[in-house]
Amino acid sequence: MSVWEYECHKTAPWDKVEAHLIEKTVGGGLREAGKIVALAVLNGMVEAIVNRAFKEAYGAIKSLRAEASEKKRLYHTLFPFIPEAQTFVGERYPWMSESRQVSVADIQAMGDALDAKVYMECGFFLKKPKVGGTKDPVDFNGHLVSVGGPIPNRYTRNLMYGPAVNLPYRFRLDVHDTLKDKNLDELREAGVKQGEREPEWLIADEAGKIAQIFGAPSKPLVRGAGLDWLTDYFMIIKSRNACPGAEEFKSLVLAGCHGPGSRAAAMALKDVKILKLIEDTVGDADFQALGRVSLSSAGDLVASTIAVDKDTIKKL
Repeated sequence: MSVWEYECHKTAPWDKVEAHLIEKTVGGGLREAGKIVALAVLNGMVEAIVNRAFKEAYGAIKSLRAEASEKKRLYHTLFPFIPEAQTFVGERYPWMSESRQVSVADIQAMGDALDAKVYMECGFFLKKPKVGGTKDPVDFNGHLVSVGGPIPNRYTRNLMYGPAVNLPYRFRLDVHDTLKDKNLDELREAGVKQGEREPEWLIADEAGKIAQIFGAPSKPLVRGAGLDWLTDYFMIIKSRNACPGAEEFKSLVLAGCHGPGSRAAAMALKDVKILKLIEDTVGDADFQALGRVSLSSAGDLVASTIAVDKDTIKKL
């Protein structure tokens, strides 16, 4: 019996795939900065132009503009469907009140994912999102951006363990023998509902063997006996929509072994080097890629450590 046939890896009925759509607040620091620069020029601040500090700042601005232009090009090459996509998260804690069912890490990841969407349209990042007051239904017959792994997010689960997309890598949820026969609701409660740390979900290949990312097993590390993660792993999947009847549409899945990994997957979309690495490897084709992130001693995600392993970027 394959490990992927265990109860813990079973898909969910599509009419039971719950999701939270996210509202986006409007703002724009770069737009306001542009207004300030324009006013300064109009006011005849000629001396500032020849000032060395201004020249250095102007050089930095040119560099940022060049990076922004390249980032926008990469977005439109790799993910041209994002502007029309619905972006959503699943429920991590369904036994809690509705406003607390979504994990904080998934909300943060949603902000980074939506930044990519808005950046394609506007060329700048907006303020962070907030979860709407109600759980809104997602129309799965369209382009999708799914944030979160197969524990909180049932769309991610159905894509990963269902027949629609053949993935080189999947999350293994039977990390302890007692978990292999548990259903999704039981997996969501494992550890967390008892106030303990959730199991160390890991990434495995098609044969069920633990995947190697940068030469190390993709099993998240914990800090001592506490609840904080030391490292986490994630995957980015661009594929056709896994929902029956919606195969003409695309989906982007941003999923970590745990919350920090999901956020790192979304933050990776802001990294030009990572986006270029993916383009150089698969062009504009569908793909799956694996990555790693480290956390600080305070348990905060360290953005500079987010990296995608080139050897794990596979064309689908």
